[in-house]
Amino acid sequence: MLDASIMKTVSHQLPKNDAFLDAFWHLSSTDDGKRTASSALIIQHCYGSGDSEVNQDDAEYTMKRLMRGICGGKSGARQGFAGTLASFLQARLSHTDTANVLSDAEYVHKKLMDHTSVDGDMGMSKGDERDAAFGRLFGILAVVRSNTLQHIIEHHYKDDGDGGNNESVVQLLQNYMVDLIKLFNYKKWMQDAAAFAICEVLRCCACNDAILKNVKSSSNGDIETFLDNETNENQVAIQFYLATLTDDYGAIDAFEQEDLRNILFSAACNYPKQPLIYEKIIEVMRKQEKYCALFVDVITDLADSTVERRAFSLILYQKFTYLAIEGGENYMKHLKIDSVLKLLFNNNEKKTLTKLGMQIRNEIFAKISGQSLFSFASIYYDYMTPKVFLREFYSKFSNAEKTDFVQSSAKIGDLYQFSRIDRNAEIMDVILNKLVENAENDEEITSKLVSLVGDLLTNNDLEDDFFPKVNKLILKSKKKSKNALQKLRVVLEIYQKLTELELGDELEILGKKDMSAANLAEVCTNLLQVNLEGICCKLLFHSVKKMWTEFVKENDEPFDSDLSDLLCGAIGCPVDDDASMSDASSEADLADLALSDDDDESSSSASTKDDEDNGGSTMSVDNDEKSDDDSDEEEEEEEEALLEHDESADAALANLIEMKQNMRKKAQTSQQREN
Repeated sequence: MLDASIMKTVSHQLPKNDAFLDAFWHLSSTDDGKRTASSALIIQHCYGSGDSEVNQDDAEYTMKRLMRGICGGKSGARQGFAGTLASFLQARLSHTDTANVLSDAEYVHKKLMDHTSVDGDMGMSKGDERDAAFGRLFGILAVVRSNTLQHIIEHHYKDDGDGGNNESVVQLLQNYMVDLIKLFNYKKWMQDAAAFAICEVLRCCACNDAILKNVKSSSNGDIETFLDNETNENQVAIQFYLATLTDDYGAIDAFEQEDLRNILFSAACNYPKQPLIYEKIIEVMRKQEKYCALFVDVITDLADSTVERRAFSLILYQKFTYLAIEGGENYMKHLKIDSVLKLLFNNNEKKTLTKLGMQIRNEIFAKISGQSLFSFASIYYDYMTPKVFLREFYSKFSNAEKTDFVQSSAKIGDLYQFSRIDRNAEIMDVILNKLVENAENDEEITSKLVSLVGDLLTNNDLEDDFFPKVNKLILKSKKKSKNALQKLRVVLEIYQKLTELELGDELEILGKKDMSAANLAEVCTNLLQVNLEGICCKLLFHSVKKMWTEFVKENDEPFDSDLSDLLCGAIGCPVDDDASMSDASSEADLADLALSDDDDESSSSASTKDDEDNGGSTMSVDNDEKSDDDSDEEEEEEEEALLEHDESADAALANLIEMKQNMRKKAQTSQQREN
């Protein structure tokens, strides 16, 4: 179709002499601009502009020449002649009285059939037959795009039959349908294009439900029989399209799902060609989400098939993604298709389709925005490298979305990288919680946690907020001694960073595969030699005492009463000088040590309560009477309660933080003096 501005300027683009006749030759040019200019000149010559008088003789000649031209096989002949025919018929329509539009349309149909006859009995060669078949197809599409059919339906079809030409209108539409069905059956290679043209004619008919119904019900039943076929992919595609036009999906529901799945799979065999049936099923899904499950099954099958089908599965996934962006969460839930996502992000074993996958995912990333960003992040996260994910998704989240993602979806191994680009206190709080909960299970995560805490402590705004959390979370861990050494290493590494202590030897001992109580005792003894001012060492030994107790108790190692006394003394725990070192009393000492508090009052009060409840019996007797599970739960609850009210430890922590700040200020002052 031509723009009016083009038609006004075409006279300057071609020679004045014989320009009209020469323009027909230029319609076959491969140059789009030349074809457009020639088309505009022809239309302007026949119909002028505005209310200009129609050049009737040249107009008739032009229609004949154009209908013959669409049967040409030269270069861009079909594009040039078919496009010009559509514009010509539109101009012809605008210069025809409404009362005469129907009869003129019938005349155009007759002429088109005459000039595009596909009849082997007339002595035509196979090549001529093929050109004539394509000419008829392009001619019918030119009629559709000229809006002639819609105009006839609007002005000449009356629902009540009063004053209309209903039969003639329906007959004309049926004629075009029959012509296209004949083309469809002419050759297999014509089926895709003919099916598309049939859908275009049905689209014109869909503006009136009665017409659509009447057109389908032809007198000999050819049209209805054709439309009901359930085996040919293109005829099924037409049924899909009819369902979207009428909002009646009964015909689709009547299909066996496995049959539809096989038809769709078989259709995807000529990449990069995109079969009509996929275009139409996507239109169906746009209106009916329930068919998405079938589509997902087909894409999954394609992604596990040949290279061509895998490539096509990526194209389909891109279209499906765009549909999900429009449709929202109901469609998003279908997008996590493992085999396709591995292809998309190049995680497949053969590393095929890398370039296509990169192109498609970049186009998808460019399309994703707003509220859909978080939903897509949850879908793609498992298949993306942390670096790409941070760039494309996490960095674009709101603070609330970052917090939600870390809590619900983030992998532990990626949290450290998340923390490196985001220092928001609320988000870091969530990241630290998750890291600390999992640190004792993974050496690498433990290392990352220590690095993270060290990084955070260099920021004055985060220091006071996060060190207490890390310290207390480690102390309150509910994991038992199988990871006690790991937890102790975390504590020591954190203290080494905080206080610039030299704890390399101790950390090396804790790194041994076959640790014994003697090795751990050596570490504890060495730590008792640490010379820290005031109460700062108390918090460190609070951690050491807990970890050493767990290790000895859970591994049935010999109990070192001297070391126990030293540790208790270092943190202010009460020591029972009269306690027997027999095996029985050792268990009691371990239990007392594990549950002792830094606050003497809390310890005394707990002892008094035990005496009252048990009639003076020792805790070891009470523990012997309880099951292991009850004992564990009780110990954990008491440990948590004591730690929550450990005022001495909190005071030590405050002192430690103050000392670190003073050290930093001194370092800054020294640096300023040097400068």
